[in-house]
Amino acid sequence: MASQESSGHVKAAIIGGICAIIAACIGGVFLILNTLVSNGFIEIEPGVQAGNPDPTATAVVVITATSSESATSKYRFVSLNNVGKFESGNLGLEAGTVTLAEVDFEIGWLATTHSSGDPDNPEMITIDVPRDIRNASKVHFLLQASWAVGQTQEFGSIYLVFADGNTLSEPLIVGYNIRDWSQVNTLLSAPNVQQAWTGSGWDGRTEGVVDILTIDVPSDYRQSAIVQIEIRDESLEKLNSSNPGIHLWAVTMEQ
Repeated sequence: MASQESSGHVKAAIIGGICAIIAACIGGVFLILNTLVSNGFIEIEPGVQAGNPDPTATAVVVITATSSESATSKYRFVSLNNVGKFESGNLGLEAGTVTLAEVDFEIGWLATTHSSGDPDNPEMITIDVPRDIRNASKVHFLLQASWAVGQTQEFGSIYLVFADGNTLSEPLIVGYNIRDWSQVNTLLSAPNVQQAWTGSGWDGRTEGVVDILTIDVPSDYRQSAIVQIEIRDESLEKLNSSNPGIHLWAVTMEQ
């Protein structure tokens, strides 16, 4: 009788231990999921409340694709293939990975805003940033303006949107930190801009230029991931004109 009672206690202890292990594993999974959500790796679509879920609702979890990186691991590329059109050979720049002014870029997709030459293009380019890019210290934009000859006004801006809701912005001012693609001899005075490339246009005669505009990310912003980039063309609002337009060639994040 004592033997049977002892055996019962052992079985109960084993079952209790197994239940404790299962509970610990489930708790660990929820802890990991909560960490991934809070750091921007996993996104739960609006309408699903983590603390008070609707039993009739279906939670949709989106895990974004990873980004590509350069041979220099500190550079990560943000693809424009969802917002631009394929472009190769313009100004002599072929699609692929290229180093310009000591910064690596992946070119091949050109995203453009509206202008008199492209009236059907959007006023804003919205780029979703892959969630595996973390702790970016700088964001490099390879860009130029169109239909901007002779202009010197502010006509747009770049916004960096962070997972915690913070934003950083950079105004776009013709003649200061962005120039018309044909103004090879126009010097820009902004300290965060450098000339990246000059080459011949499609006609084989007109020289064109592309510049690198760099936005520094303050250290207190780096705890949260950059989840979106907005290129805003505000020429209609600020200048009452569809010109200038913005040509975005590539985006690189530096870690």
